[in-house]
Amino acid sequence: MDDTVLYRYYDRNGVLLYVGISNNALRRLDEHAKSKTWASEIETIKLERFSSREDCFRAETRAIKNENPIHNIVRARRLGECDDAEMI
Repeated sequence: MDDTVLYRYYDRNGVLLYVGISNNALRRLDEHAKSKTWASEIETIKLERFSSREDCFRAETRAIKNENPIHNIVRARRLGECDDAEMI
């Protein structure tokens, strides 16, 4: 099985912009760059590999809940933290 990566995007001041998971972190970065206005703010990327998607998903959920990335609107709604989130 391919490793799944938990990625964190930070701005130049170290502010956490976004947390996500992917089997191809570079492709996902390119997708964000093409579709998200905040992508131009990305200065640093940190990657964490997991051997299972389930473990990675749990780590992503914890990271979003505990680290409060400013652009994870949809996941926040799934976690019950935001009622009027829009799809990103």
